[in-house]
Amino acid sequence: MSVFNDRAELLADRLRSVVGLESFSWVVDRDADLKSEFEKATKKKLGLGVIRWMGGANPDPNSSRLAITSGFNITLFLKPILRRGKPPGDDLMELTARAVHHWFPAETPTKLRYRFEVLSTAPIPPPPEEPHLQVFQIVAQSVTQFSSAIIQTTP
Repeated sequence: MSVFNDRAELLADRLRSVVGLESFSWVVDRDADLKSEFEKATKKKLGLGVIRWMGGANPDPNSSRLAITSGFNITLFLKPILRRGKPPGDDLMELTARAVHHWFPAETPTKLRYRFEVLSTAPIPPPPEEPHLQVFQIVAQSVTQFSSAIIQTTP
C-alpha cells in the first residue's frame, strides 16, 4: 500500500468513528467495483462514502525535503431520503466536511503541515445509471513529507 492510500485509510477510519456518520459505509477507492459496494452498503446503511487519492504536487521543488500536497475526493452516494427522521444529504455532507477539516492522523509528527484541509464541497450529478441518487463531493488536501534519508542504489 502507498503512503497516500494509507492516509486515505486513516481518513476512512476517522469518518467511521464520527457520531452521525455511522449510516455510511466508508471505502477507499482502489478501482473497486463501486456499484457492488453501493449495493452492499445500502442494504443496511443510508449510503456509501468513497475516498479517492487524486494525486499530488510538490509545492517547493527547490527544497531538499520532498513534501507532496495530495488531493483527496470524498464522495457521498445516498439513497433518496423519503421519511422524516433521517438527516438530509447536505447535512451529512456538512458533518463529513467538518470531521475532515483540520483533522490530522495520530501518527503525524507535526500537527500544522499534515492536517487535512477541506477546499470545497458541492452536490454533483448522479451517475446516469443511478439517476435517483443524491451525490455530494468534498475536495480536501493533505501534505505528506518524506524522509530526506539517502536513497540506496545497487552498483
